[in-house]
Amino acid sequence: QMVDADSAGVMFTANPSNGRRDETVISAAWGLGESVVSGSVNTDNIVVHTPDGKVLSSDIADKTAMTVYAEQRTEERPVPEDRRLRPVLSATEAVELAGYGTRIQDHFGAPQDIEWARADGRFFVLQARPITALPEIEAPQPTDWTVPEPTAMYVRASIVEQLPDPLSPLFADMIDGSVTRSLQTLFGEILGEDVIRDDDVGLPTVNGYAYYEYSRAGMARLMWKSPRAFGALLGGGTLAGQGRWRNYSHPRYRRIVSDWTGRDLTEMSTEQLLSGVQELVDAAAEYYTAVQTIIPAAATSEVLFTRFYEAVVRSKDDPPAQVFLLGFDSAPIKSEKSLYDLASWTRSHRDLAESLLTLPPQKFLEEAAESDDPVWHEWHTRFQTHLAAYGHVVYNLDFSNPVPADDPVPLLETLRFFVRGGGIDPYERQQRSATRREDAAAAVLARLDSVRAKPFRRLLHWAQSVAPIREDALANVGLAWPQARLMLLEIGRRLQQAGVINEPNDVFWLHRTQIEEGLGSLADQVEQRKQVWRGQRRATPPQLLPKGSWGDMFRNWMPAASEEQ
Repeated sequence: QMVDADSAGVMFTANPSNGRRDETVISAAWGLGESVVSGSVNTDNIVVHTPDGKVLSSDIADKTAMTVYAEQRTEERPVPEDRRLRPVLSATEAVELAGYGTRIQDHFGAPQDIEWARADGRFFVLQARPITALPEIEAPQPTDWTVPEPTAMYVRASIVEQLPDPLSPLFADMIDGSVTRSLQTLFGEILGEDVIRDDDVGLPTVNGYAYYEYSRAGMARLMWKSPRAFGALLGGGTLAGQGRWRNYSHPRYRRIVSDWTGRDLTEMSTEQLLSGVQELVDAAAEYYTAVQTIIPAAATSEVLFTRFYEAVVRSKDDPPAQVFLLGFDSAPIKSEKSLYDLASWTRSHRDLAESLLTLPPQKFLEEAAESDDPVWHEWHTRFQTHLAAYGHVVYNLDFSNPVPADDPVPLLETLRFFVRGGGIDPYERQQRSATRREDAAAAVLARLDSVRAKPFRRLLHWAQSVAPIREDALANVGLAWPQARLMLLEIGRRLQQAGVINEPNDVFWLHRTQIEEGLGSLADQVEQRKQVWRGQRRATPPQLLPKGSWGDMFRNWMPAASEEQ
């Protein structure tokens, strides 16, 4: 029998927007439910907290249209004026309906997507089916951006560019002091004095997001000493950014990573593993700080070249300034060429290529690792060589994120793309850029007088020499991450075996003190932290905090004047 509904709608017994299983979401409209399911009318939207039967929110819409029965059909009509802004369901009725939803969910043993109707004061259930795409549970999005120290300035810049998401608890514990120590080391070496004190600068989190924290005294000291520091970094001595990176920072970072690579982790205590990871994080932070010393030279060289070129050299038909800086070899293009070479080799072995394109990526990797077939063995060796050279590349410095070395599946997708013939040959693309660059430089120099040619040539050489170094330096920031993750996952396996966490990856969601103290089961805490993290990830963190503080004078210096940008 058709229900002659005066109101109808849909109900989700778990919140489809945040995944919470303790929230029922109801959409309600006047008339039949057909228009609600099709999305053609505005609906009231009500959220009920299921455990205590409390209405958490009630958004009453202006309901202009409704679907009703007509002869042998349905039709859409205007909602009477006195009912447009009237709630379709009272709070009591919404709680009653949510109760039916709970009973249906319990009956089927899974969250349900339910269509309902109401007629003559009674609810009717029309249909129920499982919710097929329910997200993981997340806590509410944060809105309060109160900082731990109101007199300090909090800035999302520098290393934070590599930390776009809220931090995992363990990484947040380890990176804060590392950043402070790296800055102390750099300024002490460059200026020969203790410029930065322990309380001057840190990398705490606000709602999970990393911020540089500067005290007023620390900021004053940095501003006072920075001109001397920049002078040393841009100079030609042993402390200059490029020389220091090439001769000290990069070799030191590689040496520390090499010292920890290949050790038998099972023979080491958890305390030794944690200390080792901290040493690797410290080395990475010091290396990243060294990389940052190259940026001023790179930025200055490119800005000066571009301004001179645009103001004094460029004619109507000349290319833009960036053309003169493209086509050089650097770590990113070498990595792409390495993968392209592997794809070309794979394509020459038909059966192997067919397996790569048809098997699930993880299945293909497992078969390649275990196969006795010489071709498959050769492919595995070549792929491992690529991972050894480029598997440490990171786009998010938080070590809770896998790197290609321990999760190569995304790389395999790129490889499949190349094997299918997609993309552009990186050798050809680089050569075209290099040829265009050289032709453009030759054409400009051929028509310039000596007065303009000399500074053009010097500025061009400076900019071209720095740009590839910056790319190489940034590409090695994650050099320690494959080894650090192996060590942390070894700790995770031990904690899993002890019943502290559910799986090794949960180790990233513990605080360091919890690992050191060896407490009981922390599985519930881990799940709660993941929920909080998911809610935090929905937020857009302000670039500068606190708002209305003395730090506002720096706002116009920041890359984005507002979070919206």
